[in-house]
Amino acid sequence: KNGSANWESQVTENWVEIEGYELVSDQSYTIDISADPNQNVITFYYVKDVTINYQVVGPTGCGAVDPTSETIGAMNGQAGGSTATASSSVYKFVGWYLDSDCKNPVPTEWVDASGKITPQKPGDLWVNATYYAKFEYNLTSLTIDKAFPSGADYSMDVNQSFLFDV
Repeated sequence: KNGSANWESQVTENWVEIEGYELVSDQSYTIDISADPNQNVITFYYVKDVTINYQVVGPTGCGAVDPTSETIGAMNGQAGGSTATASSSVYKFVGWYLDSDCKNPVPTEWVDASGKITPQKPGDLWVNATYYAKFEYNLTSLTIDKAFPSGADYSMDVNQSFLFDV
């Protein structure tokens, strides 16, 4: 805010509410106008917090992320990140993505070998964001070979049924 005032007069200024920001200094300041223009400045300090969410994508009960969200300062915050863990050997963690369709992976340098993501600030300020941990079934293959043991009577045993529990 710019204005004018006579030298040695007092000027009082009150804070202005800014949506999404929280005032962390006094609500008003009074200064005596000085011949030094650098002394004729009133500064209010605000902070803004952003939320980073971590979300599971995959079959129900496939895995978890810890933590599921974190709140950090938009300017000076440091993201702690989140770790993705499959709920059992039935599932596997595939990777972290920027979108819920899991088409755009996060930069590889954000993820360590254990599956932990540590997001990096996208510019001068952090912004609200959600990162998606994709899980899939941990598929394998199985071959069942039915063979007659030695001494079996093929003509009798050929019509037997077999039941395999997998």
